[in-house]
Amino acid sequence: MQNRATFAILSSLFMSAAPHAALAQSPAAVAAPDLSPGVMVYDPAGGEVGKIESRSGDTIVIGLDGGPIALPASSFGLVDKRVAIGVTRADLVAARDKAAAARSEKLEAALVQGAEVRGANGQVALAKVKTIASDGVVISTASGDVKIARSAFFLTPGGLAVNYSPEQFAALLAKIDKTSADREAALAAALKPGAEVHSLKGLAILGTVVSVGSEAVVVKASSGEVSVPRSAFTITPAGLSAAYTAEQFAAAVGSAS
Repeated sequence: MQNRATFAILSSLFMSAAPHAALAQSPAAVAAPDLSPGVMVYDPAGGEVGKIESRSGDTIVIGLDGGPIALPASSFGLVDKRVAIGVTRADLVAARDKAAAARSEKLEAALVQGAEVRGANGQVALAKVKTIASDGVVISTASGDVKIARSAFFLTPGGLAVNYSPEQFAALLAKIDKTSADREAALAAALKPGAEVHSLKGLAILGTVVSVGSEAVVVKASSGEVSVPRSAFTITPAGLSAAYTAEQFAAAVGSAS
């Protein structure tokens, strides 16, 4: 997806750049270059640019440190019997970085609360943006919320999209639903009167379960009892745990007393 924006900028770069003499010859004057994957590409001065990674129609992808670059096939020619392009490696890197910066800026502008999120083909609306954080984006669907890595988002002509087809997205939601159901079942089995409650990192025992309700759980500590929201409990390697450090839990018990 990222190569499309880079391709447009690089096409412009090649159109505006003065072609090297060897690359400007007519097709009859020079053999067609071999644009197969693995072929090294050179600049007009003979410096290595990078190897061809793939070809799709008239789009050629060259591998470079920091990310590949897509170029139009018409950009390639032969210089001293080697496949070459009319700009230097530095030109390509600068164009790629410019494209990445422009793409990132547009994506950030589109990633706003309430924005519609489409599938990878840009045609089917999958969800809407709910919240945005540095480690991911929470999107709302008809069956619930799901957190997606920011790197999965990109822009299409139809707007903001995520790198999943509708079928892949449905499978992801089903997997998340199953994981959530399994986690809830394990938590329900552990939330029983008498069960020990550990701190979130499992380093301390906070108390024992006295009673379990649909919204809250009463926990007994050495200094008294406290009602803890059921949502604060989880299962860790240590067992049943609550989202408190020992100090935070002691303060909660003290406030309840």
